Amino acid sequence: MSIFGVSCQSISAQNCQSRLTAVEQDIWGIIRKPVPNPTGVYMEVVKYPWANMKSIAGVEEYRWPNPDWFDYSHFVDYCEAHKNYVLYFGRPGLGCIINSIGFGRGYDRVLLDIAMKNEIMLSLFRKRFEFDYEFIRRGLESAQGRIDLLFIGEDLEIGRAHV
Repeated sequence: MSIFGVSCQSISAQNCQSRLTAVEQDIWGIIRKPVPNPTGVYMEVVKYPWANMKSIAGVEEYRWPNPDWFDYSHFVDYCEAHKNYVLYFGRPGLGCIINSIGFGRGYDRVLLDIAMKNEIMLSLFRKRFEFDYEFIRRGLESAQGRIDLLFIGEDLEIGRAHV
């Protein structure tokens, strides 16, 4: 990958529990299946695990992902082997709160919850933030100062619509 003419390399923490199948469940419990479209295939959400959460207790009892599921042990070696590159850590969706919760609750529901200041939504935001913060912290610490850029992003999908 090249950014402004500079060669870049990504470093990632591998999920020690992942499996690849036609229908995939991510670490958040969101299930997607491949749906063809005119330009290729999009992984469409088919199960919104938080859509029917009715209480803070339901949020707390849910099986949330754990940063312990990822292996960061190779970061220093990888960074040293690629020290002539700009190194970045992260991915699309890391630090993405609203859109990512929409994949688990339904995007329309997320926007209504925000407008209504729904306490369940705030708890979901907190759970997502706590995971992302700890995942990022561990990744950066594991690289011992060798990462140049942090790749995070929020995709609100509402750029042409009124909220």
